[in-house]
Amino acid sequence: MQQKGKLNLLNFLYLYYMAENENLKKIIFWLTSQGIIKSQDDLANKLGYNPSSVSQIVTGKKTISKKFAKKISGLSKKINIDYLFGGNKMLNDEVSESMQDLTIDSNTRLEISDLIKAINNISEAALKNADSERIRAEAELKRAEAEDRNSRNIEELIKLLKSEKQNVKVTAREEILS
Repeated sequence: MQQKGKLNLLNFLYLYYMAENENLKKIIFWLTSQGIIKSQDDLANKLGYNPSSVSQIVTGKKTISKKFAKKISGLSKKINIDYLFGGNKMLNDEVSESMQDLTIDSNTRLEISDLIKAINNISEAALKNADSERIRAEAELKRAEAEDRNSRNIEELIKLLKSEKQNVKVTAREEILS
């Protein structure tokens, strides 16, 4: 469960760093923390929107339509639709003060940027390691196939030698009898 919380926090931090629409970002974080959505793309799928359209809404390139607001508030009865249009209360039943007061300063933004770079570096290293493992496995497979071919060749040679030995015995008997 601890790991899930860390992933939700990373998702939120990434969204927060990239986005300009504060209230929508807070709702997306809340939906993620509640396990209602897994990511911004998951949100787009659940709402029936293209992920790039949702991204444009989150970043403020497109305004939030009433249709979008109704769909997002339809994901949970707790979401206050007015909050998406500048209202003060995010949740209908209970308001999380920590969510209402959530802000990120420029130092934190730099830390998030460094975190994203570190994640990308780890991903690249994992891909390189996986590629090295694939190459090693392919080489091992080729070696095993070569050993198998050699083993079959040796078996064939043994059969030929046995056959030749039998032929020599037969020829020797024939010479002795004649």
